[in-house]
Amino acid sequence: MSVGPPGTGPQPGWYPDPDGTPGRLRYYDGRAWTANVRKAGGPRRGRLATMITGGVIVMLIIVTGVVVLARQTSGAFTDLDLPSSSVSGWDDSSPTEEPSSAEPSGTPSARPVACDQYAQNQLPDPPRDDLVHGGPLTFKRLPVSWQSPVATRRFPYSRDAQVQTQRMREELGWEASAQVGVLTFEDDPKGDEATSRLLQCLVTSDFYTSVEVTVAKNETTSIKIGSTPATRLEALLTFSHPQLKTKGSLIRIIVVDSDPRAYYFHAVPMERDDLIAELDAATNSLAVS
Repeated sequence: MSVGPPGTGPQPGWYPDPDGTPGRLRYYDGRAWTANVRKAGGPRRGRLATMITGGVIVMLIIVTGVVVLARQTSGAFTDLDLPSSSVSGWDDSSPTEEPSSAEPSGTPSARPVACDQYAQNQLPDPPRDDLVHGGPLTFKRLPVSWQSPVATRRFPYSRDAQVQTQRMREELGWEASAQVGVLTFEDDPKGDEATSRLLQCLVTSDFYTSVEVTVAKNETTSIKIGSTPATRLEALLTFSHPQLKTKGSLIRIIVVDSDPRAYYFHAVPMERDDLIAELDAATNSLAVS
């Protein structure tokens, strides 16, 4: 059995067994016949089984990847102490970098220029009353359909903040929210510049990672909270997502020239007139202590 198969040369492979046993193959290693034998036709079935098994494994990997990706992009809101925030939809993600001016009206938002979101609280815990506290700024607690006020560090350039939220019935994690807090701008921008920076953080950082946002409305006015000067920004952010019924968020940012400077922020689906009315009432109840 030291002679190779006729006409094959030194190429290794499976050949009809030189012993003459019908239906049996023996492996030739290029130099001599080996002791390895098998039935004819076995490798074809083995290769087919391997291909089928490999195909199933690939499909499982693809399906698993799609499920993981879907979970990563859904971004449901929780109030964990993470370096991210939201307006209507809270998308937990990584921090961003330094902000620039707000997007022009009617243009898609660019991706990030981050915002400082790591300021430590400095004030004592606020009292438990019927108010939501953010340093010297408060608003009257929203109705029982809203979650109780909780401390939050999700809003950019802020500390000592409290937020109330209400989950929307959407496939994608989505919520309306209202909060107050103390601002932490190091360069102390005034009026329009301060509200524009905060809006920029909302539309270009990690607040809307699941949708492509367009600033459809952006209006700023000077107001007073009691006798304290303030700047109020109203914006409409529009978007489209197959897992969302809402097509946009109404944004309100109020920067108050109190001591220390404070802010009010809310976001609500543009279609929810009931919640918009409740948030208007919250805005009207703002007070500086």
